[in-house]
This record gives sequence, structure tokens and C-alpha cells, in this order.
Amino acid sequence: MTSASGPNIVLKDIKRNDHLIYNPPSARLTLFANDFEGVMTISSFTSKRGSKRPSRSARPLKTRRAARLSPEARRAAILADAINYMAAAGFSWQTRDLAKSLKVTQSLIFRYFPTKQALIDAVFEEMYLKRWNPEWEVMLTDRSIPIENRLSRFYTSYTATIFDYRWIRIYLFSGLMGYDLNRRYVELLEGKVLSNICKEVRFARHPSQKAAVTKRDMEVAWQIHAGVFYYGVRKFVYQIPVLQDTDVIVANTVRMLLTELPAEEP
Repeated sequence: MTSASGPNIVLKDIKRNDHLIYNPPSARLTLFANDFEGVMTISSFTSKRGSKRPSRSARPLKTRRAARLSPEARRAAILADAINYMAAAGFSWQTRDLAKSLKVTQSLIFRYFPTKQALIDAVFEEMYLKRWNPEWEVMLTDRSIPIENRLSRFYTSYTATIFDYRWIRIYLFSGLMGYDLNRRYVELLEGKVLSNICKEVRFARHPSQKAAVTKRDMEVAWQIHAGVFYYGVRKFVYQIPVLQDTDVIVANTVRMLLTELPAEEP
């Protein structure tokens, strides 16, 4: 490689698939070789042919090597950055846009996530499935504890999980773009949480009755539960001032559930 205003710079043993970037004004060479990144800064040199090459110790050359990551750590880092990107930008992007924002190559993303859908599936697992607490179902159905206490414990834990900038925004973006992330989560929420809330409140009110949970029960539970979610929307999407004491949000939610359920008396 020869600069119009500078020397001949020869880099040996560079693989054919490496990328070489030369920026003359700052005399910086950046070499990306697979997962290795090296940055070499050249502060002075001579362009005269035949000049004696300085000894290694005399060269004003500084080399910095980025720490090599294991494949597992590299995948986790890309996934974490992708989650932050999707929370801000939604899902209307191409892989090249994501790569540019993350300052990595598309090929590196494809190495760990072969398709955009594979990456979205990984985001769903990381943000929603891994955050789903199996103890929530236990909290709601343990009849040795008063129903009000059970509901309070559940919503205290649940709000601590979902009141998160990334959780709320990715969930909404997914629904707007027609991805099935929302549908899968709603099925989980209905089957493991809302149906149990309806059943346990009904049992607490009428322990001798065995009436099944009705559609009206589920609708009431959805309306009240949606208020909890909408608190997060106001805070992280609309970005308007909200009550910071989430204990009040939990107490109000529990009170409304115990007041309005069951929707139909047996």
C-alpha cells in the first residue's frame, strides 16, 4: 500500500479475508482479523527508498490488542448490545444497520445468529423467558397464605422484573411489527398468572364453591393487570413523570382485584 504523501508500508502475513483500513491524517492502521483487533499507531517514518529500517526497540510503534473473548462471551456481548439497540430502534432494521451500530462486522453477527429471526428469538429468551420466575405460580397458589398477601408478593416481584426500559419497549415494538413474541408471552401470562389469580380470588371468596373461572373473570383480571403494564409504558415510552413508589401501584392493583373479582358470583 502506498500513500501519495507518505511511505511504502508493508504488512506481512495478512490473511486474504482480513480487512485493512488506512487513515493517512492520523497515520493509523486498523487491522481486523476475525475476532482479533489490533491498532497500530505510527508517529514517524521515512519514505526514502533504501533507508535503513530502524531496530525494533527504536521504532515508535505502539500496539494494542483487544482481549480475546470466548465464543460464549462474544455471543453474550453481541446479544446484550442487540437488546439495547432494539429497545431504542425497534425491529425495522437490517443486519448491516445493527452491525454498524455495534461496530462489528455482519459476518461476526451471522456466526452466532444465522438470521435476524434467530437473533430476535434469542432476545425473547434472554429478556422474557429467562426472567420468568417459576416461583410466581407458587406464590399465587399457596393457600396457606392469605390471598391478599399472595397477590402483594407476586406483584412486588413481577413489577421489579418488567419495569425495565428494554423490557417494556421491546415488547411494544414486537407487537407493532407483528412478531409473535407478544403472543407467546401472553399465553404464558394467561396460563400461569391471570387464570390462577381469578381462581384463587374466587376460592378465597367462596371456598365451598367449585365454579370455574369465567371469561368475564379473565377480562376483569386483564383490565386490572394492564394498568400495571401501562405504568411502564408511561414511564419508558411516553417518558412522562410517574409515581415512583411502586409499592402504591402494587397495593392499588391488589385492592382492585379483590374488589372486582370474581366478576360473576356463583
